[in-house]
Amino acid sequence: DMYYLGIDIGTTTVCGVVTDEQGNSVFVRTLKNNSSISPAQQNADIIFQLVQTLYAATMEKYSVTAVGISNQMHGVVYYDQNGNAVSPLFTWQEKCGDLPYNKTETYAQRLSRLLGQKVFSGYGLVTHFYLSENGLLPKNAVGFCSVGDYVAMRLCNQKQPLVHISNSASFGGFNLCANDFCKNAKMLFNAYLPPICTRPSIVGHTQENIPVLCAIGDNQASVYACLENTEDVVLNVGTGSQISAVVQ
Repeated sequence: DMYYLGIDIGTTTVCGVVTDEQGNSVFVRTLKNNSSISPAQQNADIIFQLVQTLYAATMEKYSVTAVGISNQMHGVVYYDQNGNAVSPLFTWQEKCGDLPYNKTETYAQRLSRLLGQKVFSGYGLVTHFYLSENGLLPKNAVGFCSVGDYVAMRLCNQKQPLVHISNSASFGGFNLCANDFCKNAKMLFNAYLPPICTRPSIVGHTQENIPVLCAIGDNQASVYACLENTEDVVLNVGTGSQISAVVQ
């Protein structure tokens, strides 16, 4: 039999689910996400250790054929040239974008004007803008990605992430029509923007030669799983809540 491992990296929990070829769940385990450093920062390596625990537990029982990952969105973790984290995970709850940039604008408002589109506190590019403007970027950082991208990269022992557009768009400064960061975002931040992919792609393989797919945003994952047709609406209630509908 073929089995598939799905891992969801949430703000408060990390969950692993194994399904068979018919889509039946044969294993479910949830671990508390105990990686908090502060209300808006988590330790990405502790999260990776939690994922490793789930991965090892499933490998003991099932011949897993592939690993898929979904993750909390908007947040960023910086990595170095070896693919190791050199910062905390700045989560979607990061509020530095609400701090005053000058007498009339917050950091989020200033960046919105520079990008030509609205971005908000908690978005990855807003956090990056604040850190950059205040000389707080990690010295050895060569880029940033979401926590799911970081975990996928580490599972495959890669040095560079591959970021699906669902996560890329959540950073802000993204052109949905072009499926790429907008021109102004590239002008401002190109050195740190991660490689992106427009469809689920294999990041690499684990030590056991199991393919790991690029992480997708948790809200998108819930929509994929729940929509029976394009007229459905999905209500997702987690640490945050979203209502999603398909627009044609």
